[in-house]
Parts: sequence; C-alpha cells; structure tokens
Amino acid sequence: ESSTETPLLVLSNGTEIKLSDDISSVEVVKGQDAVLVNSDSLVQNLPVRQTKNDQITLNEVSVPYGKKTTLTLEDGTKVWLNAGSHFAFPQRFEKGNREVFLEGEAYFEVTKKPDQPFIVSTRNIDVKVFGTKFNLSAYPTDNFCETVLLEGSVSVQTKGNLINDKTMLAPNQKARFLSDKNELTHSAAPDAEMYIAWINGWYQFSNESFAGVMAKLERYYNVKFSYDQALDSKAFPVSGKLNLTESLAETMTVLSKVAKVDFQIGGTEVIVKERK
Repeated sequence: ESSTETPLLVLSNGTEIKLSDDISSVEVVKGQDAVLVNSDSLVQNLPVRQTKNDQITLNEVSVPYGKKTTLTLEDGTKVWLNAGSHFAFPQRFEKGNREVFLEGEAYFEVTKKPDQPFIVSTRNIDVKVFGTKFNLSAYPTDNFCETVLLEGSVSVQTKGNLINDKTMLAPNQKARFLSDKNELTHSAAPDAEMYIAWINGWYQFSNESFAGVMAKLERYYNVKFSYDQALDSKAFPVSGKLNLTESLAETMTVLSKVAKVDFQIGGTEVIVKERK
C-alpha cells in the first residue's frame, strides 16, 4: 500500500469520498439521511435497498496503512478504526440487530439499546454487544482475532464450524480466536486499557513477541520490515510504551534498545538484524 493513499468512504449510493486528514472523521447524521465528513461537509445519502432481500446496502470505509479514522454511527455508537482496516455499516439501523462488519482493528463505544443487540461481524468471529466499550482486532494477515473488554459485557462466538464456540466476557477479560488451531480462548486482561492506547497515539506492550510488535508498526507507519525469522525467538520480548507521534526512526531507536536489535531504514523498507 502506498503512503499517499487516503482513507476512502464509499456510500451505499455509490458516492466515493476521500478522507484527506491523517485522522479523519465520519458522522452519520441521525434522521437526515446524510453523513458529515471531518465535521464540515454534509453529504446526502438516501438508504439504498437491495431488492432481493430488502436489506439496506452498507456504507464502507477503507483505512490504508499509516492512517486512522473515527466514526459516529446513527445510534451514537463511536468507532475508532486503526490503520489497514475496512468497516461496513448501514446509514440507519432498522429493526432487529444493529450489525456492522470489520476487517482490521477497531475500538467501539456502543450505545446501549437492550432491545436491539449490536453485532460486529468478522471473518472468524461475531461479537455480540450489550452496551459497552471494547477493542477488536481481526486483521486478515494475523492468525488470530482478539476481543478485549473494558466495560459492559460481550459474547464472542466463532462462525463457520459445525459446532461454534461461544464465550462471555466481563470487563478486563479478553477472548482470542486462533485461526490456525481453530480454537477460542478466554483469559484475564487486567491491563485492558493498554489495548486501546493506539487511539491516543501510543502502542503499549507487555511481553509482546518481536514479530507481534513488527506487524503493528508495519501497519501504523506503512512500511515493510525484513528480518530473519530466527530473530523472533532471539529478540527480547517487548514491554513498555512507544509514542507513535514520533518518526519511524525515533520509534525504531527506542525499540532497538529494548529488543536488542539493529535496524536500517531504506525508504519504506526496514531491515532488522540481531545485535552482535
């Protein structure tokens, strides 16, 4: 992906809107069949129906690597989309479930509506929400989906199997689905706040593998890391904070001290080697 790409909003009526700011915002204006972009331009969007099943066609936002976007949905739910994410949502929620679709990572603050469950659908899991704050990471390039709950309650259910696993989360717990093993695990996440530090321009790690940190930084800075796979087992696990408002070079300097590695930046490629 090129760093010049901007987030793109494709409305259900086919209108394409480039979201030019590094951190752009989209708000669905309730009762007006319109969206407000970056708090200043109002774009009309009458809901379009698919004739076959009478469902409303969805709006879609694609966020390239290196960018972020925030959304306010029709019910007031707030969504922060991380770099390299794709999100689909209706212009207005009708009766039944409030369903949205995510590929990538997002933090949600969902408006409570007990009679209308909010469901985030991803490739491997569905997260059913009962008015709540949670982070969901489901990048297709990762071999896991992870849901971390900060407030409220959610159920996480796998999909596509004959028998689907399901687990309920309480605050400060997380569920992780490993796609290669096809298993759903449930554990404590006492540091739940750490998982949403990215919305404020930080990555906070606690004993994170080197490869895990690299994957996040690739998306955030829109670069490619090259390193010998053996390095992942040799590099020190990473704990601490990285300030993402700093340049890639500054971030790598901090990281190289913690993980005990050397690095060299050439354009959009970063070569990482074991420190001899």
